[in-house]
Amino acid sequence: MASFTIWHISKNRNFPLNLSDEFSGLVVRECNFDEAKTLQPDDSGIHLFFFQVEAADLDTQCRILDELPTLLPFFRVVLVPEADYRRADQLLRVRKRLYLLDDAIKSGVLQMFLSTLLQMERYRHIIQDFSTQLRAHREFFDSFSNLIQKEMSQVKGESVAYQHLLEFEQRYRVFEEQVNSAINEAFRLKEHEMLRVQDAFMAMEKLQDFRDSELQLARDTLRAAEIALNLSREENLERDKIIEALQHLNIYTDSEVVELYRENQDLRKKLGMPARE
Repeated sequence: MASFTIWHISKNRNFPLNLSDEFSGLVVRECNFDEAKTLQPDDSGIHLFFFQVEAADLDTQCRILDELPTLLPFFRVVLVPEADYRRADQLLRVRKRLYLLDDAIKSGVLQMFLSTLLQMERYRHIIQDFSTQLRAHREFFDSFSNLIQKEMSQVKGESVAYQHLLEFEQRYRVFEEQVNSAINEAFRLKEHEMLRVQDAFMAMEKLQDFRDSELQLARDTLRAAEIALNLSREENLERDKIIEALQHLNIYTDSEVVELYRENQDLRKKLGMPARE
């Protein structure tokens, strides 16, 4: 099984994602732009190079990217500040297998993008292995065929060797068809994987938009609740003032009744009438 390595080239930054769950044994190697000049990745593993470019060092780091011929066979993803994307696009000259992204990309989308590139590299390794095996079997078949033909020319009456040759050729043709079928299946899986990732990209974007709208709705609801709470508090204060005024009015009314009763009693005495109880 081929090993997976992500080379993270940056200025004192840490790799922002975690792909270990999807790619068992994946290794992330950190280095700076000066160290990237001396990288010599082996051909047996699957490598992906992820560059994080700083706005202050844009010119220098883009120039270093153009001067890394040993990395041309591998996928390179360059992440630049959103405000400097257009300028970086103009500065980068060597664009073979290079993808330029701005840092406004969502982390989930970036993770799926890097995952897709690693899967594509895995398919490419599978196809290369098939091709290598096919060439090895073809060379063996050619040498075996030449040997049999030489023997046949020496012993024309011998049919056993010729029969073996025919059987071997038939088995080889079957093997070749199986290899071609496997290569076609690998390409089909690759295309299917790209369609799946594209659909996932769109779904994730829609989900993020939905979450943003839900968050905005929640904020609006909270703001409306705060306004309603403030209005309720103001109404309670007004109600308390009204109750207090009514209480004062009741006290004032009771005192007036008592005073009026006393005046009535005095008047009855003056008139010689009995007092009321």
